[in-house]
Amino acid sequence: MAFKQTMITAGISVLGTIAVGGVKALQDLQIVAPSAPSYSVQVAQPLSTIDWLWWQVVWWLLPVAGVAVVGAVVFVAVNGNRPAKVKKEKYADDMIPSAKLTRLMPLETPAAEPVVRGFGEGLRKLTRTEIPLGYTKTGQIVTWDVTQAPHIRVHGKTQGSGKTNLIKQIAACALRAGHHVIVLDRRGFKDWRADYEKYVEYIDNRKAGAFANVTSQVKTLYQRRDGVLGQYGAGNIEELPKKYQRLFVVIAEFGTACREAPEDELTKVVSDLKTIMSEAGATGVHMVYEAQVVNHDWPRELRGNGDPICGYLPEDTSKAGGYSYAYQLKPYEFHYDGEIFKTWDMKKYAWQVLQSVQPTTKRLIVTRSLSVPDEGFGNDEERLGNGLGTPSPVGNAGNVPVPNPQNPLKNIYDRSRSWEDVAKVYFQLYPQSEHADWVRAMAEIANDGRPHTDFKGRLSSGLYHQYSPKGNNAQPEKPSPNLRPNNVQG
Repeated sequence: MAFKQTMITAGISVLGTIAVGGVKALQDLQIVAPSAPSYSVQVAQPLSTIDWLWWQVVWWLLPVAGVAVVGAVVFVAVNGNRPAKVKKEKYADDMIPSAKLTRLMPLETPAAEPVVRGFGEGLRKLTRTEIPLGYTKTGQIVTWDVTQAPHIRVHGKTQGSGKTNLIKQIAACALRAGHHVIVLDRRGFKDWRADYEKYVEYIDNRKAGAFANVTSQVKTLYQRRDGVLGQYGAGNIEELPKKYQRLFVVIAEFGTACREAPEDELTKVVSDLKTIMSEAGATGVHMVYEAQVVNHDWPRELRGNGDPICGYLPEDTSKAGGYSYAYQLKPYEFHYDGEIFKTWDMKKYAWQVLQSVQPTTKRLIVTRSLSVPDEGFGNDEERLGNGLGTPSPVGNAGNVPVPNPQNPLKNIYDRSRSWEDVAKVYFQLYPQSEHADWVRAMAEIANDGRPHTDFKGRLSSGLYHQYSPKGNNAQPEKPSPNLRPNNVQG
């Protein structure tokens, strides 16, 4: 209505202007009374060029304009209440169209071309504590900060999601940073041997007892390091004067490994992993679980442990992988900590990374033995103390523990790391001990937090029968006069 009234007012104004202009033109004319019977109009004075032009405007153009204005006023009066037609035009991305225009808009705004980052750019983000995982569509490098999330679990479809490629990438970066990698695998390491065989410590998880053997020894390594942190009052290994290598333990097909482990072995594994997952991050021990999803094969106590990194999964299992929209991910795409990233192809880059890594010849896991060797992380100058939870005093070279005359058996064990040497002396001092007494003594000598029942098995039984006078194959020796059974009870 406001527009209509405006148009009518404008029309009246134009008509008034025309009327005033016409009167002005007529004022330039003078009508002379006739002196003869006929009437005539005489111009008082000749018209100038400007006056002549104004005369033409008044008598020709102004009437036409007046008719046009009147026509516009009539049109507005008749059609003023009709809704205006929507002009079909393309909207800019930052404009919000009305509901009537929604059908005119494209279904999706074309996305910008993704930014591709080379693996070299990812390696620039590699540090002792940050592992590059991949890059987002905008080109941001996503990293795993092991100080904030010590343990992870990688999920994805068995074939095609790229989870094995991602774990191999993590291993390659960890090795490049100077750390140690252990891989427990049930498939003969077919995904690893081509490029990683010289650099990774392999454990065949199909062998009986291998699963519990690894978790037990990893737990012992963590406890030794924890003792070193306590001695120095450090919150984590990065605060120590000389830093340990970090240890990355990869367990492939974790759910299957738990399902196929004997019940007594699985009980031990779960107990060890609960301790490691809750306490070992500060000591540089990191677990990497690989499985399609978290399902009933995972022990209940471990289902919530570890930060999920999820690749493609079918829609009905996406939530079990830690990301409800995992079914929308493409191969080699993963979701982690709110970011979606793409990994690099390790078939192309692994050998380039590992050619600058020193091949490892040291093993941290002793096969078929619950005794744990001295760590041997990196070079000797990189190790701190003696690796047994006690810093070496000034002048003590390397890994020889400080003698403790109050505990001779403990000192023998600390020096030689051999239960055989301990058993020889123990049964000289306690020839009447039974196998159960020997097992308890082993737990006290090791002093690593394990109950004595963990020491029951082939090792303790074999040593008992070999060195005890009550054993089947014993050849007892005379006790040394320098040994005293202080603080050791059978």
